[in-house]
Amino acid sequence: MYFGVFYTCYTEKKSVDHSLEVLYGIYPEVPVYLISDGGSDYSDLEEKYTAQGFNLKTHLEYDSRGHVPTFAHCDDFYTEETQKKIFDTVMEFLERTKRAIEYSKKEYLLVMEPDVLVRGKISNPNNYKLLGSRVNMGMSQELRDVVRNYPGAIDVNTWGITPAIFECEAFLRSYEVIKNDPDLLRKLCRSDRRFSNYDFMFAVIFALIGIPESINEEIVECFRNHNWENTWHPLVHQYRAKYPLSTEGYDGTHVVNKNGMGDQWEWSR
Repeated sequence: MYFGVFYTCYTEKKSVDHSLEVLYGIYPEVPVYLISDGGSDYSDLEEKYTAQGFNLKTHLEYDSRGHVPTFAHCDDFYTEETQKKIFDTVMEFLERTKRAIEYSKKEYLLVMEPDVLVRGKISNPNNYKLLGSRVNMGMSQELRDVVRNYPGAIDVNTWGITPAIFECEAFLRSYEVIKNDPDLLRKLCRSDRRFSNYDFMFAVIFALIGIPESINEEIVECFRNHNWENTWHPLVHQYRAKYPLSTEGYDGTHVVNKNGMGDQWEWSR
């Protein structure tokens, strides 16, 4: 499978460095487009890896995602101000994804975070256009109604698109739908508090163009499969062995909003 990588991160520099080293050891030619979302400056990693002949472009940009976890419980979710924040963060993430596609110039895109590890060759033998785990179920009825009423769309009620792998051409079609119909995006933003979470969002926007999320059998999640170290899966999610700790000042979402899950690691660091 010919793919590029869109890497979105915060201040997890040790983890990012480790994952890039492992990734390039398996895919030395893969282009990586990395955006730090209001976090650390990763330009030193760009210098390090490009000096070794690898393809890495890094950008330090403003924090567009840090407030996303707060939307699930905020009392002012339906206010004009909060809805504008949601709208803007969704559009910014989609724009950044589009830029990663333009940079990589590959057929597929893998969306990585610091807790994603590519430890083996990945594949897509059935040529699915959107790959995920579909581990979650239960989108709001309001959101499903919005999607079903869009011409050419299919119903959607499951999601789990992390690590996300999708066909770039298909993403660009869904991107154009969203960009050219701001009223549709506003309806989606209001219809479910989880919409701005990209593993949820990708399932929705691909459903708008009739593409379902297909199960990626190559993903293993550390906290769902405690024997992950001994499995064959090339894509590991929830790998936080190299994450900074909250005691070291780390304030990423897995510490602040996941019951301290970022500090929990029962395997060797």
